[in-house]
Amino acid sequence: MSAHIHQPQRDRNLRTWRVAPLAFAAMLAWSPTKAETQPTFTEFKGTTPVRETTFAMRVPTNWNGTVISDLDFASATGARATLFMYLLDKGYATVGMARRADRALHYDSSREITDAITVLDIFETKFGKPKRVIQMGISGGGHLALLMAENQPNRIDGAIAECAHGPIWQANSDMDLWFSLRALLGRNDLVVANLPLDTKQVVADWKLALQNAQATPEGRARIALAYTIAQYPTWVDPSGAVTPARPEPNVHDSVALEKDMYEGILGSLAMQFAPLRLMYEQATPGGLSWNTDVDYRAFYKNADPLQKSAVDALYKAAGLKVAKDISTINESPRVKADPKALKFWSSPGRMYVGKPKVPVMRIHTSGDPLALSTLVQGYDAAVKRNGFEALYRTAFVHNAGHCSFSVAEAAAAVETIQRRLDTGVWGRTDPEAMNALAVSLVPNDPARFFQFNQLVYNRAWFASVPDYLSGGSGERDR
Repeated sequence: MSAHIHQPQRDRNLRTWRVAPLAFAAMLAWSPTKAETQPTFTEFKGTTPVRETTFAMRVPTNWNGTVISDLDFASATGARATLFMYLLDKGYATVGMARRADRALHYDSSREITDAITVLDIFETKFGKPKRVIQMGISGGGHLALLMAENQPNRIDGAIAECAHGPIWQANSDMDLWFSLRALLGRNDLVVANLPLDTKQVVADWKLALQNAQATPEGRARIALAYTIAQYPTWVDPSGAVTPARPEPNVHDSVALEKDMYEGILGSLAMQFAPLRLMYEQATPGGLSWNTDVDYRAFYKNADPLQKSAVDALYKAAGLKVAKDISTINESPRVKADPKALKFWSSPGRMYVGKPKVPVMRIHTSGDPLALSTLVQGYDAAVKRNGFEALYRTAFVHNAGHCSFSVAEAAAAVETIQRRLDTGVWGRTDPEAMNALAVSLVPNDPARFFQFNQLVYNRAWFASVPDYLSGGSGERDR
């Protein structure tokens, strides 16, 4: 489809679908219980004008007037595709894009906001103005949902941010891990920032260094210390599966806990550097990470107490001193941010500021290695400080992996925000209530909301006027 979306002949892209019972059940983990609930929907696909971003939209015959907009709708697979089919069955229209092919080297969430608004405009042209729009998304889509809630309250009515990342925050937290490891392993040749376009050698070098360190008591202790300083989560699963392949470690067993740390960072190593860090760094000239003002002793004080207990045990077994190794990290040459990068990320629509203008439901898994759960606390604190907590709720899912929500858990978030918009007040969002809601919506799916003890996040950053106008130093948390 070209930019001339209003021409009648282009309506060949408009189709009505009835999902066959057997095909539906085979394709999806969730399926309707009665034949009459098989969703019938009209689908429209195309590309946006100018940027030619792929989009898709589906409107069920029983449309309830609400549109769910998602960054990844047009390319959804697996549990995510299952969720969208569930939402269609419940009467929600679903719209959104597929991530652009050039995103890895030209990431810009402000342009994704433009794409999302364009798709909503196209929807109104084809199907009429919706009663309500909810922006939803995972990872980068969760980041987009937060940005839309802060910057586009005239276009959306609510937002659901799932495992939302935050480029500068996450990039700095990641660098804390690699910087600490590099210092502790005495490997100044290892790259921690300002990556080359081809990261295969960087990843290979780090993989070998980690494997060598894991082979000795000293190396294992130092892996655990760096991991703990960086506030990485316990029990991670790089696969991101709804049901993790890796069992949860015994958090009171220092050997088992360190093994989980090691396997978690080794398994997510390639993803950590490319596309994630590479994508953030290539979005703008210069490096977006810094630690010129960081005291890693203070960071360690904010670490997970159980992880610190494991570090103490491992250091004792290795005959090392934690305080001495933290001093080694603190005395290492630091990384500076490029003012041009801070100027770029300070622009509206690229980093959130903690001021949502519409109701936001944020959910996160506890063991996400790619968008750390501690990011949530940093945003929570900003929302409270700015006086917007009445519009904001969070809930945590006890699971390993990035965006590894079940259909039931995501459906509970949708129902929670829908009720908030219907009534004007929040219902219960405690774990017991969220699990009961999830089970009532999708009975045979996991429901794992739990009370999560959040850490004080070390890397919250909010742009200043100097950052926006000319690029600041990046040498302070604000």
